[in-house]
Amino acid sequence: MNSPEMAVLRERCGFFDMGPPDGFDVLVPDDAFNRIVGRNAEGVSYMELVCPEDREAVGETLRDVYEQGKQLTVGRLPRACGSIRHRIVLPDDSVITAVLTFGYSANGTLACSVIQAYETFSGDTLKKYKSNNVMESFAVSMAVVDISDDGRFFVRHANSDFYRMIGWNRVEYKEMFNNGLGDDVIAPEDFGVFRYTLLSLTEENRESVFETRVLHVSGGASVNEVRARYLYAENKRPLISLIFMDVTERNRLRKELLIKNERFNIIQQQTDQLVFDYDAERDRCVFSGDLSRAEKYLPMYEIDRKNRELVVEDFFAGKFALGVMSNEDYNRFCEAFADAIIYGLSGEVDFLLSFIGQSAGLWYRCTFSTVKDDMGTVVRIVGRLKNIDKQKKSELMMEKRVYNDTLTGLLNKDTAMNKIRVFLQNETQDSDNADKYHALIIIDMDNFRMINEVFGHTFGDDVIREFASDIKSSFRDTDIVGRIGGDEFMILMKNVTQKDW
Repeated sequence: MNSPEMAVLRERCGFFDMGPPDGFDVLVPDDAFNRIVGRNAEGVSYMELVCPEDREAVGETLRDVYEQGKQLTVGRLPRACGSIRHRIVLPDDSVITAVLTFGYSANGTLACSVIQAYETFSGDTLKKYKSNNVMESFAVSMAVVDISDDGRFFVRHANSDFYRMIGWNRVEYKEMFNNGLGDDVIAPEDFGVFRYTLLSLTEENRESVFETRVLHVSGGASVNEVRARYLYAENKRPLISLIFMDVTERNRLRKELLIKNERFNIIQQQTDQLVFDYDAERDRCVFSGDLSRAEKYLPMYEIDRKNRELVVEDFFAGKFALGVMSNEDYNRFCEAFADAIIYGLSGEVDFLLSFIGQSAGLWYRCTFSTVKDDMGTVVRIVGRLKNIDKQKKSELMMEKRVYNDTLTGLLNKDTAMNKIRVFLQNETQDSDNADKYHALIIIDMDNFRMINEVFGHTFGDDVIREFASDIKSSFRDTDIVGRIGGDEFMILMKNVTQKDW
């Protein structure tokens, strides 16, 4: 048992007891343990000896065994045990790797042994080892630079992505630039800002984010967002960590998007269309495009000139549209949006907008589509408002010519008789209308031919128009009034109150 191997083992193995998890204090350590950790560890928390990066894992393992041990009863033998490999920091800041083995004892402590597993690394060697390995684990270009007394930058550590970004390998870079980081790597036009920013970093002003162009050995350049952070000073030389994120493509796409938005805004300004985006969850509608009429006729709403938008909060709750629409159009508009939200339907609806200070209303067509979330719920309605005033009024005029008498504006013969026929058919099919009465009236003008012969047809047309106007005003809007001949008129009075009227 006195072999050289056993002597080495005794040299590298120490024993001690460990207190409960509230402190994990070292109790009654032997000389071998004190020699391994480089101090008299009696009463010191074991966690103070453990490398900071390993403390969480060691603490969690020790707590688990401690809790398991309290729940088991096997005499005075260790009730639960375990082991974990971790690093120990020595008083000179060097680090050793050790294996801690432990078991729960009946007296409520942990019986422990520590075996030194590997040779000691110096502090500088460990820092370099840790720095390089941590940086290699990130998929971005990283470097740590120090600043010389004359304000020059030198790469202390860097990962492989950093060297790929500039097109040099580590050896070539060191031979070519002596690990210096200057305007051979950072674009000369940007190096002034780069240098000023890094020199401005201190313990009080630790971090800065900026963009710079980085040169590649091939002659190209990439635009990078740089996150610079002050770490600490070593021998009065500040150490700065740099993270480079290539944003060349992002900036290109952003520029393209800005150009497209500008084109879209120009097109909108040259048309009479309004684009809208309705947020169904917030009841908020944003209009963009031709806001000239809104600015003129809706002075109560403030237009965001910078973003060229009109934002209306509480769009439906505040009944915004009701102020510029008739009740009938507003109801149709609300029904269309309700169907869109409930059933996810796209569609269109026409309505007449009447603005403050405007003598005649303008016809608009609202065309819209829905946007749904992952659950299929409609969250937005987007679309456009197009001015169709000329088209709509032309259509209404044509309809009027088809269905109305051109001289009087009343329904023509075919339209009046068809409406009367449809109404009576519907009434007879509904049993609830059995007790309702309607009156059919035919009116003609006596001696109208004489008026034409004596005063002329122009005067006769005026008489017909005046007579038609009197008839129209004498009946209700719900009644059907039409001109069925030269001087003959037909009226259907709906729902008269007396049978013998």
